[in-house]
Amino acid sequence: MSQRTHHIPLSTHKVKPQRGFTLVEVMISLSLFTLLSAGVFASITTLHNISRRQATYSSVLALVIQEQEAIRADGYTAPDDRYTSNSAGTSEEKELSVSYNSSGTNAIVDVTLVSTFKVASGGHLVTVSATYIYNGKSTTIETTTLINKHSST
Repeated sequence: MSQRTHHIPLSTHKVKPQRGFTLVEVMISLSLFTLLSAGVFASITTLHNISRRQATYSSVLALVIQEQEAIRADGYTAPDDRYTSNSAGTSEEKELSVSYNSSGTNAIVDVTLVSTFKVASGGHLVTVSATYIYNGKSTTIETTTLINKHSST
């Protein structure tokens, strides 16, 4: 009689390979996500600040153009207090404010408008300049036009 020996494995089920991420992989992924999130947040904040600065500039430019058109609409009656023959010219100054609503708060920018009238050939050169301070930086916007008896509307 021959005896057969059977080898019976200690474990009767197959060992499956482990699935999932190691702690190192999770930490690297989390670090990359944090860096990317910080970069996106910084970009959005920068773009928001640029947008607010551009909106303020556009609003002040609109004030300058509005003042220039108001002067043009007043008509040209030389010589008078405004349109003098003095070569130094005359100036008028106004204090205005630009306000807008941003994120539920009212932001107000103070604007100084200065209109200067100087004698030129064929009329008067009218320069309207606006100076304002936004985020600690002073900005000046200036336009110049020639006004004479033919330019009134």
